[in-house]
Amino acid sequence: MSITPLGRGGYNATTMLPLRRVGPVVKLGEGELGGKARVLPFLDRLLESSGISEQFAPHTISIPETWVLSTDCFQEFVSRNMLENCADINDDDEVRRRFLAASLSEGVSESLAHYLESHHQPLAIRSSALSEDTHYHPTAGLFDTHFTPNRGPNRLRQLEDAVKLVYASAFFHDVGRYMRKHCIPREDERMAVAMETVVGSSHGSIHYPLISGVAQSVNYFPVGEMKPEDGVVTLVMGLGRRVVNGLDGLRFCPRYPLVRPQENAVLVRRSQRLFDAVDLSKGEISLSGPDTETLISIPIEDASSHGTLHHIASVWDEQTRIFYDSPIKPGRKVLTFSRLLSENPIPLPSMLQRVLAIVGDGFGMPVEIEFALDLHGGLGDPRANLVLLQARPLPSLGQELQVNIPELPRHALLLDTDQTLGHGSTDAVHDIVFVDPEVFSLSTSDHIAHEVARLNQRLRDAGHEYILIGPGRWGSSNKAVGIPVRFRQIDGARLVAELSTQKLHVEPSQGTHFFHNMVSRQLFYLSVDARKGRDQIDLDWLRAQDNAADTQLTKHIVTERDISVRVDATQRRGLAFFADTLRHQAFPSAIDGTELPGDKRGER
Repeated sequence: MSITPLGRGGYNATTMLPLRRVGPVVKLGEGELGGKARVLPFLDRLLESSGISEQFAPHTISIPETWVLSTDCFQEFVSRNMLENCADINDDDEVRRRFLAASLSEGVSESLAHYLESHHQPLAIRSSALSEDTHYHPTAGLFDTHFTPNRGPNRLRQLEDAVKLVYASAFFHDVGRYMRKHCIPREDERMAVAMETVVGSSHGSIHYPLISGVAQSVNYFPVGEMKPEDGVVTLVMGLGRRVVNGLDGLRFCPRYPLVRPQENAVLVRRSQRLFDAVDLSKGEISLSGPDTETLISIPIEDASSHGTLHHIASVWDEQTRIFYDSPIKPGRKVLTFSRLLSENPIPLPSMLQRVLAIVGDGFGMPVEIEFALDLHGGLGDPRANLVLLQARPLPSLGQELQVNIPELPRHALLLDTDQTLGHGSTDAVHDIVFVDPEVFSLSTSDHIAHEVARLNQRLRDAGHEYILIGPGRWGSSNKAVGIPVRFRQIDGARLVAELSTQKLHVEPSQGTHFFHNMVSRQLFYLSVDARKGRDQIDLDWLRAQDNAADTQLTKHIVTERDISVRVDATQRRGLAFFADTLRHQAFPSAIDGTELPGDKRGER
């Protein structure tokens, strides 16, 4: 597309979209900002009125300047290019191809050219659908985000393609199915697009922030003296997609930042080995679809020459089995973030604790915040800038209901654990999708995910809720630590259980888009540690059952026995049990004060 030069601007101002500034947001067009972008001016006002900047000076806490193509641009693009029927296409690659082949309006293209005149750093192009980051329609991670290096003569074309690909994600097959299942109105699929400069610094051919992370004002899995309201934070080096995709990260409580639940040797084994950055050498490529094609994953050791590890890494001494913070000591570097957690020289835990309190009070409910941090003047400058990228409400766990946990013999229990999420009960479950820890491996995880998604679709279409049990972490993008399903591929489950064994042990999911959607949809979640004497799982019974499906690695168990689930957030206990065992006890009708349900298999 040619740009009509008009003086220094290099674009045709007469055809640009209407432009209006709302705090840190610059809106292009007459439509709406969408859920994600709409929150940013509100966050900006909260920070300004709180006086937090003075409290932590010379460090700063800010909201990024964000330019937004409003929802009317999306509607005009789809309508003018006759793309409405893409909602009926099951092939997402074909949807992407059609959107990339379509043309943006002259007004949108000129406005993007105007934006690039004053923005020369790498860019994040984010979705901001009307349904995103709202209390009633949580759709965390459902739509795409694309990064552009913003380098070279083709940077306008690359930005335009990124916008089209974000638009295309609203028409993906699983997105439409998710919207229908959760009764999200079609008009809430309208998409605004937010454009932000990527927080961070450039080091040769890559660009990344010092750290990124997710902070929650509620910790669903507190340990020791920690309380749920003390919150939890997960940190990574580089871009934050490793956190929200469930890959890795160091977790801490902002009130007790130096308390480490795991031993040093365990931290070494599980620490982040790779970090993500924008690949500045990809400025010439034509975007084709994958949201990672302009990103690169790099071993943390490769950042030694950048000087960034000095602030976040420690050296592990294998002989003494302790960490040293000396930047010149030889040895393996491990991301402990110890200087940040000890608030020297950056008071990160205190800053996040205060931010969570301010934003939580503003929302009137618990919140989740995505953030990034970099240094103001480079590595020699101790002044940090904490940037709040997004904020969304965390739904209530519904603790107003009383849940009675029955005392049961061991043989009546299918699952029993004190690591739980959710609050409530359900009865007469007859379907279980089970992945045996013995069949899980790095080479089988993709195949297992495919089988689980097929069974979820089959059971959901039949109207059957089910219990999902498998090893490691559900929804992680790291196939070595769990099964890489997306939330919409297990959204028919009523209870999701993550199983830790001697072979595979991970911390409970928390602080990811996948986890946020589980909370939002009030799925019951149990983390069962088979290595602990307190936790229980009847693997022998699960392994003895027949497979009702044609799957190889994933078992669909159909049982005539009623399985009941009880999860009590106040007692931090959850269990699934065979309800028929209670019929032989002295008070067979006393489950939650109601009669036991009969065998409802025939009623389905």
